[in-house]
Amino acid sequence: MKQIFKKAMLTTALSCLLSATAMANVVITEYVEGSSSNKAIEISNLGSAAVDLAADEYKLALYSNGSVDEGNTELLTGTLSPNASLVIYNSGADPEFIFDAPNGIASTVTFFNGDDAILLTKADVVVDSFGRVGEDPGSAWTDANDADFSTANKTLRRLSSVTTGDAISDDAFPGTSIEWLTFDSNTADGLGCSGETLCSNDNTGGDPAAASILITEYIEGGGSNKAIEITNISSTDVDLGAGAYKLALYSNGSVDEGNTELLTGTLAPNASLVIYNSGADPEFIFDAPNGVASTVTFFNGDDAIVLTKADVVVDSFGRVGEDPGSAWTDANDADFSTANKTLRRLSSVTTGDTVVDDAFPGASNEWLTFDRDTADGLGCAGEVACSDDNTGGGDPVAQIVLITEYIEGGSSNKAVEITNLGSTDVDLGAGEYKLALYSNGSVDEGNTELLIGTLAPNASLVIYNASADPEFVFDAPNGISSQVTFFNGDDALVLTKAGIVVDSFGRVGEDPGSAWTDANDADFSTANKTLRRLSSVTTGDTVIDDGFPGGASNEWLTFDQDTSDGLGCPGEGVCTNDNTGGGNPVNANVLITEYIEGGSNNKAFEISNLGTESVDLFTAGYRLEAFNNGNTDASNSENLIGILVPNSSIVIFNSGADEVFKKLAPQGIASNVTFINGDDALVLTVNGTIVDSLGRIGEDPGSEWTDPNDANFSTANKTLRRLSTVTTGDIIVDDVFPNTPNEWVVFDKDTSDGLGCPGETACTGNEPLPLEGEGIVPQTGLCLNCPDITKIADATTFIASDYYAVALAADPADLRNEVNTIISTNHTQLSYGEVWSVLTFSDEDPDNSDNIITLYRGDSLPKFSNGSGAQSSDPDAWNREHVWSKSHGFPNQSQLGYTDAHHLRPADASVNSTRSNYDFEAGGIPVAESPLNSVDSANRTFEPRDEVKGDVARMMFYMDVRYAGASTEDTPDLILVDNIGTDTGSPEFGKLCTLYDWHLIDVVSAAETQRNDVVYEYQGNRNPFIDYPEWVDTIFGSICMPNTPPEINITGDAVVSEGAMVTIDASGSSDFDNDQLTYQWVQLTSELISFDTSAATLSFRAPQVSDDIPIRFQLTVSDGLSTVTTTYNVVVENNESGGSMAWLSLLLLSMLHIRNRKTKFNS
Repeated sequence: MKQIFKKAMLTTALSCLLSATAMANVVITEYVEGSSSNKAIEISNLGSAAVDLAADEYKLALYSNGSVDEGNTELLTGTLSPNASLVIYNSGADPEFIFDAPNGIASTVTFFNGDDAILLTKADVVVDSFGRVGEDPGSAWTDANDADFSTANKTLRRLSSVTTGDAISDDAFPGTSIEWLTFDSNTADGLGCSGETLCSNDNTGGDPAAASILITEYIEGGGSNKAIEITNISSTDVDLGAGAYKLALYSNGSVDEGNTELLTGTLAPNASLVIYNSGADPEFIFDAPNGVASTVTFFNGDDAIVLTKADVVVDSFGRVGEDPGSAWTDANDADFSTANKTLRRLSSVTTGDTVVDDAFPGASNEWLTFDRDTADGLGCAGEVACSDDNTGGGDPVAQIVLITEYIEGGSSNKAVEITNLGSTDVDLGAGEYKLALYSNGSVDEGNTELLIGTLAPNASLVIYNASADPEFVFDAPNGISSQVTFFNGDDALVLTKAGIVVDSFGRVGEDPGSAWTDANDADFSTANKTLRRLSSVTTGDTVIDDGFPGGASNEWLTFDQDTSDGLGCPGEGVCTNDNTGGGNPVNANVLITEYIEGGSNNKAFEISNLGTESVDLFTAGYRLEAFNNGNTDASNSENLIGILVPNSSIVIFNSGADEVFKKLAPQGIASNVTFINGDDALVLTVNGTIVDSLGRIGEDPGSEWTDPNDANFSTANKTLRRLSTVTTGDIIVDDVFPNTPNEWVVFDKDTSDGLGCPGETACTGNEPLPLEGEGIVPQTGLCLNCPDITKIADATTFIASDYYAVALAADPADLRNEVNTIISTNHTQLSYGEVWSVLTFSDEDPDNSDNIITLYRGDSLPKFSNGSGAQSSDPDAWNREHVWSKSHGFPNQSQLGYTDAHHLRPADASVNSTRSNYDFEAGGIPVAESPLNSVDSANRTFEPRDEVKGDVARMMFYMDVRYAGASTEDTPDLILVDNIGTDTGSPEFGKLCTLYDWHLIDVVSAAETQRNDVVYEYQGNRNPFIDYPEWVDTIFGSICMPNTPPEINITGDAVVSEGAMVTIDASGSSDFDNDQLTYQWVQLTSELISFDTSAATLSFRAPQVSDDIPIRFQLTVSDGLSTVTTTYNVVVENNESGGSMAWLSLLLLSMLHIRNRKTKFNS
């Protein structure tokens, strides 16, 4: 009882130090002691703030049969939001008591009966209790005032009026003030939510999916055609990984599991997951996340399959422990067999077969039988074939992502169009789609491009040559610049998905000379032509070495060289106004809709989005240019910014105009492009492609353009509004203006009431407004579309010892967490546009303040040559390189890691493209345009030049430590791993120990420190591994450079007289790694002496003794990673005895006992 009393007293003593919410918010709110293993405890957060159970060291402990010593315990983990509950359950309980993680934990702390007490502690301080520690009540605690109350065979729910725990663990229970309501044995409908009542439909008590994940289809077909379908038949999402769902194979009557598959991903209601054999035919193969290739499908008709959740059986197929011969059959159904058949579960079945060794298929057979290799129901639950949205033919997009256009034009005008002809979205990255080039008859792939992005139904992706003319260039996400377009007419292309061919163009292994031709079509050629696939073709050419183009069944239509008006959309025709076939797919919807040439400086232009989708003008690269006095060269220009939502407008105005012509940002932009008169023309472009114009370039009409059919029309001293019926731009800049029929309505000089909205009428004030997009009106003028940015910190006053004070005082084991806290504090998120501006300062060329230094090439480029707006497709521009690739954890601009300037560096656009999202590792071949860097495309690795290897490493270390998956941030836990081949989409990145070596070889430079200062001034946090490089060793060194334990060296007195000063010196101990050593002395005998327990040298006065006695000490020496322990004896002689040879013999016989203990710190 002494330990319990101490805890209760400590609770009271600390009540003034700990906040009320921390002490009383997390309490026990439900207790279930039911039949058999139906045992559970519900913990709820009744406070107003989230609680990190692990960080606060919450623990549940069991005190059995009146014991005062704790038995089974459970250290609680996870974050409890306000009013949220955590259920700790017995793994053998019925399904309704089992909750998926993070809402539940299976624990042995539930091995209780009605006479056992339970304590909830926080950092070893009692915050709540159930029962009475130290008392054995017999079989249960009861209540004299409530005959129904019992802690045995009952469910007890705490009254919602109770908001503080019972911190006195040995007081009477249940006490005089009743806190608990009693329910019948095995009542579970209130489990998972606090309060006296049952949970709402959103939480019906128990894991809402425990009994709703079932095996719904089984295929044992020809060859490797094997598959299992798992379906969520409940009404809520189920996280398979969090629930620890596993499929296991039991072969040939074995009772031991064989191959297994831990299932991952989230299954929506009525959604299915297909586990298939990787060697199966295409119709059995499903893309992730709808399918998983697994060795658990290495089954035959005599093998059983078991589905478990957290090791609890939720369903089974076959009979574990029985070998039926070749198959299980059914005496009542001659057609039924588990061999060479497809079996679908009846839709009326809603519970799994949890008895793995019962007869199969049982008297009430739950399965319908279909012919061998039937696949049309795979991917959806039920007895029938899947609908059109999922036709059951394996991967629902395997045969509908095709090559639909091919361009082999003049010079670098090369492009390939890939289209999704299916009815559902396709995630190209998740499906591992790849386009590969096979040149000059080779059977070995050359340049490749791993495709990324999501293709909606009927959407196309254009893979283009970076040097192609503008009409072949498409903005991301609609286009990708790639070296896979380095082809000629005699080169073949292959499209694969996860290594499986889904389409091809040309004939791999054949060199046709200069081009493939068609004997039946003299015009057809793969050289100097544009080819469009017939819209009737919906399946790919998966035989890569068959005849091409296929003779009588040629699938391609031929167009003249450099034809681009069908690029960006499938089919044989040109693209519609929504995608005019070149450049930005929304370019024909953004038009000039109003023009004002008024008195003095009253000049303004209105640009409107007449389409149905929002347009980010900055990202898309829109630009307005003015051509004065018949000139064919632009006089002034303006890169447009802002997001135009449908039917919204921006106004470009003269800064000297009257106020009625001006609009506030983001709707208004003051610009010199308005320095025009009535005889000057305007052109609107996107990435250099013309989308609209006003006036006639190359013609000087005098003072104005007029219209012989409309005496009032003039481009001087008038306001002109475009007719609302006009939805396409005038892309012929030198045709007659105004066109016939005239598209413009004329208003008097200085009319402004229609400015800011499309159409012929005045604005109402209720029209949609544009949004602030990427890029702000430049004030620095340092680079294209660089916003002005204000410092939020001053590096000149930065003091490292203050900033990192807590980390400097931390134990090595705590250093990672302390550093994470420091560098997360005051981290201000930059916009992606602001990153441009930061990089112009952080990576400025010290010899030329107008330039930046690129990371990989190390060359000096003008700040204004950044790849923004119209320069985004320039392969020689510099862009914002994510050193920790954004595809590894933070693909969206809104995520904190996406715009973290500590790992964003200027990089040459084409070298950045070559680097891709590859892991860092030594080796490969030199990059053609930057040979100091190397790339290994086969292993997907990249090695930067020697001068920046350490810079790269320390940026990667920063990202690993900075992003730990905090619940308040939207970036996952980023993890450096010591391997290559990390998956796109995974938050892991390699290769840790290569980066560690680079850090050691390439030490911190003055430029790196200066960059750290600049980023600190604009972002508010620092890279700690630049300020304290030695912390790399502390946090990552144990993985990459195993620690050598210290060696203890002790000198000192062995025999002393009573009253003498004793000195035992361990300061000669050493550490091979030169780590700082700490010392801990413990006296193992009971004599009363005083000494410094943490000193390297132990000093004390020998006590007075009546006889010679030994005093024994234990010394533990630690270098922060390893500890070594030894013992040391000193004999204290009684002055009258003169010493004893017996004690000297004992001393000589004593042995030093050393034990090593090493702790790893994982990243």
